[in-house]
Amino acid sequence: MKIAIIGTHSTGKTTLVNELKKHIDLPIISEVARNFPRDITDNPINEMNRQMNIFRLQLSEELRHKIFISDRSTIDNAAYMIDALQKYGYYISKKLFVDVIGCINIAIENIDRYDYLFYIPIEFDCVDDGFRNTDEVERENIDMIINKLVPNKIVITGTIEERVKKVLEIIK
Repeated sequence: MKIAIIGTHSTGKTTLVNELKKHIDLPIISEVARNFPRDITDNPINEMNRQMNIFRLQLSEELRHKIFISDRSTIDNAAYMIDALQKYGYYISKKLFVDVIGCINIAIENIDRYDYLFYIPIEFDCVDDGFRNTDEVERENIDMIINKLVPNKIVITGTIEERVKKVLEIIK
């Protein structure tokens, strides 16, 4: 079984994964983006390369496991790359642009590899944990992109207890 918990940042995905692992005996793929600190200089080339590196590590982790529950997916990565292209596409080389588009296409082609894509919508304000971007406009844009990329997702809302219960009911 391949399960991904998807959604923009600061929606409770990691909290949900941490609670689910108490009930489900599957390997956990932690959020790989945390291995790649944001470039505070806002350098377009650095940000595009960062997003591709996050995608590649996520894809590698997913391919390494036959079954898993993942805190994010390659679709989340694609949404962040699309957001970065919207902001920085004009400033990057044609080669980098083509590479980014290739990663996005792979993510879209791989949607059907997941048994379940549980989408966590924005239900509360962004929490500043010192790592994530707290820009609400970016957060909402990424949420919109994920919604467009994944029409057949399972929406999970509510308290953490309600979310866990809903996911367990669906997968069992």
